[in-house]
Amino acid sequence: MKRRIRSFFARPGSLLLVLVIVLAAGWLHRAFVFADGGDASSPESQRTVVVGLTETPSEAGELHGTLVAGDLPEGAHEAEVLSDRDCAPDSEGISHCLNELDLGTNRITIRHHHRMGEVPCLRPGETVTVMDAATYADHQAS
Repeated sequence: MKRRIRSFFARPGSLLLVLVIVLAAGWLHRAFVFADGGDASSPESQRTVVVGLTETPSEAGELHGTLVAGDLPEGAHEAEVLSDRDCAPDSEGISHCLNELDLGTNRITIRHHHRMGEVPCLRPGETVTVMDAATYADHQAS
């Protein structure tokens, strides 16, 4: 057995292959840990996106977005996240992800402003509550 292991590592590139596998496993673990913002199907973990606030980055429990395309009806609505793209952070470390959301009656596209290390991206398949800034202000006041 020891001879087989030694002969494996004696081959050119074998050590490099092992290193690549270890690094890939670490990267995948990290990606799943940071991407896991909770069980998307669990109602208590459903996140709320407020559309129309300034482009200040989201904080835990308060997600900010700006409307890029479509019409957002007044009030609060459940929506399914269809896409998450263009998430590269800017020079201040803030991502401005482009998300398409299905409200059931229509679709909207928003920019979700957030710091990846603090607030995970919206995930395709995730159900979120979407509301305009006026509805959000009413909820905060009551």
